[in-house]
Amino acid sequence: MDPLTQLSALVQRALGAASGSARSVALAGLWLLGERGKLPAWLVALLPLGLAVALLIAARRRRRPRRGESITRLDFELASLVLLALLEAVVAAPHGLSGPLSGLLYPAVALVCVLARPLASIGHPMK
Repeated sequence: MDPLTQLSALVQRALGAASGSARSVALAGLWLLGERGKLPAWLVALLPLGLAVALLIAARRRRRPRRGESITRLDFELASLVLLALLEAVVAAPHGLSGPLSGLLYPAVALVCVLARPLASIGHPMK
């Protein structure tokens, strides 16, 4: 196979693998900017819709993974989007982060950390 074709295939696989994580990071960054008042109101109003679409895409990718896709990474991407949705719901609830619903975030973060463990240990022998 031609080296340029091999390089193109490698770049396509890398971008495809990173797309879910990039989507999660982009939505989290936009949500944070919206909370700090640094985004236009119309964009802040569209963020829940974007999050819902990202959740649907992540759930579909997890339900029907492509051949060779890492299930652990797909689980982590889905869990991070669910965590972002939960955080958004808690902040929108009465009293926000100081309200009674903020306790839901602790087990949710623990779940994401459990799913991150295999990703964090890549390149290190598992014991």
